[in-house]
Amino acid sequence: MHNVIVASDKMASDEIPSNGMSSEMSLEISSEISSKKMTSHAVNRNCYVKPARRAFMQSIKKTKSFKIVYNGGRKCANHYFVMYANANNDRISRLGITISKKVGNAVVRNKIRRLVKESCRLRARRLKQGYDIVIVARVAAGDMPIGGSYAKVDKALESLFSRLRILVSESNCGTEHN
Repeated sequence: MHNVIVASDKMASDEIPSNGMSSEMSLEISSEISSKKMTSHAVNRNCYVKPARRAFMQSIKKTKSFKIVYNGGRKCANHYFVMYANANNDRISRLGITISKKVGNAVVRNKIRRLVKESCRLRARRLKQGYDIVIVARVAAGDMPIGGSYAKVDKALESLFSRLRILVSESNCGTEHN
């Protein structure tokens, strides 16, 4: 991906940002874009175009994929969560989160989902690759007090990951992950 800075036709040549690109190159890019008749919402003038953000893990979305993990995977549980892990044939790990309506209303379920995703995101470099992981929230997860809920979720997931032996030690992080 390349950084793109586009100068509008109204800018003076001394106002063009100094990014190593000559003013002629910037104006060439600007004229190229305007010659293609792109609409104003397609190109935001005078801005840096960021590359797309990549997810830390792929999601498990299909019911069939969830069932494969439930039936063929290892299972471990604690007070707040049940975790299933099943080795897949890919080098990519996938994450699925299941939260029943028994846990709470939509606000509570989404809060738990966000906390679980954040905990997994921060731990993604330490997880072994090539696993499908499904995390099922128990009713007790919805009853957690608001203060300190992330710490409880993180500690509960840490223990489940280590008990399922899919957590790599700190010293081996660079060798297991790209």
